[in-house]
Amino acid sequence: MRLAPTEIGRRLVATVTERRRATIARLLVSTFPEDAWLFAVSLQKLAAASGEPPSQDWGAVVDV
Repeated sequence: MRLAPTEIGRRLVATVTERRRATIARLLVSTFPEDAWLFAVSLQKLAAASGEPPSQDWGAVVDV
């Protein structure tokens, strides 16, 4: 079985992802410059621990 998101689903994911990135960017800007890298590394570790694939690993079709 192959599953693929609809156009509406792809737009929803794109919108949510962009909003999340904008929020993270605002948080990074609000930190002290010398601490911003700590925040970025922490987010990367959190994403890895949660099993979230990097954005370049998201595919349009998923084999089930």
